[in-house]
Amino acid sequence: AKVECLFSGNVSSKEAGRFFSGVKDIMSQGRSCKLKSKETSDSPLTWTPGPYARRLEAGEDVHLHFQSQNKEEQNGAVLMTFQSSVPSFKGDGLSHPQSLLQTAAIRTICHMLREPLFNQLRTQEQLGYIVSSYYDTGFSAHNVQSDLETSEQTVTVGTTPIDSVVVNVLSKKVPPPVLTRRIDEFLGTFRETLSAMPDEEIRSHTDALSRKLLKPKQKLDDEAGLHFGKISKYAPEVLEKALGPSQLPWNSAEHLASSIKGLNRGDLLQAWDNVVAGKKRARIVSHVYGSTFPLSSDGKEGDFASRHIARSRITCLKSMEDIKVKRQELVQYSDKIVEKQRLFGMKKVGLAAVGVIGTSLLLCAINSYGRKNGSTTRATASSNTND
Repeated sequence: AKVECLFSGNVSSKEAGRFFSGVKDIMSQGRSCKLKSKETSDSPLTWTPGPYARRLEAGEDVHLHFQSQNKEEQNGAVLMTFQSSVPSFKGDGLSHPQSLLQTAAIRTICHMLREPLFNQLRTQEQLGYIVSSYYDTGFSAHNVQSDLETSEQTVTVGTTPIDSVVVNVLSKKVPPPVLTRRIDEFLGTFRETLSAMPDEEIRSHTDALSRKLLKPKQKLDDEAGLHFGKISKYAPEVLEKALGPSQLPWNSAEHLASSIKGLNRGDLLQAWDNVVAGKKRARIVSHVYGSTFPLSSDGKEGDFASRHIARSRITCLKSMEDIKVKRQELVQYSDKIVEKQRLFGMKKVGLAAVGVIGTSLLLCAINSYGRKNGSTTRATASSNTND
C-alpha cells in the first residue's frame, strides 16, 4: 500500500509528522501479514505510474456505439470530446509557450460556448433533458524507467496535462447519431458567431474568466487540494530536472489569467480550428443507446455517421475488443508538440457511455455524475498502481 499526505494551514511540521506516523501505524496494524524486508520504509522511494493517455491520429473521428446496461433506461446520450494536439499548460518553465496560449484560448472558448449551446439545443430545439459543454483536463504520466522482467515498480518522472472541449447531451427524443449531427451543425455555425462577436463581448468573456481564475480560494480544503495536485503531478519532473521546490507551478493560475486577458479574436479562431473545426482535429464521440432507440445489430449507426459527418476517416468501435485493438495502434500522449498528433485517452466521465481509453477500460453509466469531496488533509492510499 502507498500513502501520500499533504498538510496545509495552521499546522506545525511536528504535528504533521506525528499525524502521518499515526496513520502508518494504523495501516500496519490492519494488515493481515507483516511487510517483507524489501517492502519496509527503508526501501528506495519510487514514483508510481499515473494515468496513461494515447494520441488519436490527427483528422480521425473515433465513434463508440454501445447499448446502455440499464434495460429500463429510456434515454440515450452522446459524449463528444475534442482533445487538443498541444499539451496543456503546466506552469512557467515547465511548458512550451505555445501550450500557454492554446490552453488560454481553449478555456475561453469553453466559457463562450456553454450558454449558446444550451440555448439552441436545450431551450429552442428541446433535444434533451441534459445539454452541457465544458472545459476538461486529462493527464498522461510518462515512465522513463521500467524493469518488466523483474516486475519492479516503474519510475514516473513527468505528467502531461491534456486540454479537451467536451459536449454532452442526454435525450430520448432522437437517436444518439442524430444528436451527434445536431451538435455538429451547431458547432459548424459557432465559428461564424465567434468571427462576428463584438470586441467588447470577447473582452467581457476574457475578463470574467481571468477574474474567476484569480479568485482566492474560500476553503482551506480547496487550497490544499490545489497544492497537492501540483505536487503529486509535477514534483517528479521538477526533481528529475534538478530544480528546486520554488520551480513547481505554484503561480500557474496567474500566468494563465494574464494570457487569457491578452487573447484576441485571431487567437480564439486559430484554437477553434485546431481543436474543433479543422481538418486535423482529433475527437472521440461516445454514443450510448437507451430503450427508446436501441442499438441495432446491423451497423446502421456507422453508415449514418459516414453519410452525415463530413469526415473521410471515421472509425466505429462497438465492442471492448475493438477498443483494445484500437488502443494498441496508438502512441502515448507526451509533452512533445508534433504535427501528427494521436490521442486516445481515458478518463472517468459522468454521463452515459462507454468512454475513452486509458489505464483500464471504462464503462460510463447514464446520469452518473460525481464530484470528489476532499478534506483539509489530503491523503490517498492505493495498492494498485494502475488505478
